Amino acid sequence: MPLSVRLPNAIHGGNKCSRSVSLIDIYPTLLELCQLPAVKGLDGTSFLAQLHDPQTKRNTPAITTWQYNNHAARSQNFRYIRYRDGSEELYDHRTDPDENRNLANDPQYKGIKKKLRNSLPVNNVVPLSIRNGRTDSYGKRFEMLRDNGIPDWLGKVPQAVETTNP
Repeated sequence: MPLSVRLPNAIHGGNKCSRSVSLIDIYPTLLELCQLPAVKGLDGTSFLAQLHDPQTKRNTPAITTWQYNNHAARSQNFRYIRYRDGSEELYDHRTDPDENRNLANDPQYKGIKKKLRNSLPVNNVVPLSIRNGRTDSYGKRFEMLRDNGIPDWLGKVPQAVETTNP
């Protein structure tokens, strides 16, 4: 999602930065901006360097998490996703910005996939529902698809609709 930040007296005000950041990067950025001591154990990384110079490269990818143990890492050119069932996706945003071609099983991208995988969180808090032997909404959807198959409405390809100009 787009992120807009305004710093008073910034020399690069109004410039666009194409580097990927995550919402968890905001707090470490504010700490650094206010010259407050860093907090150990934060998952985010400050993007103050990009605010001062939008062309500055980021050494860490932006991390997002959805539900329990489903993570994505977004670098400048790639997005890697690992689901808790072990399945993976990898997309090259230079040639496939809409993420239509999964490169996760292509040996040519093994190094990129490994680098992004190594940036994902390793400590995941297990939700109470799973600890109590139940599942969460992701697990319920998976179980429903496993047991009932793909719903007809999801498997159908929409047909082109012919329209006429009035």
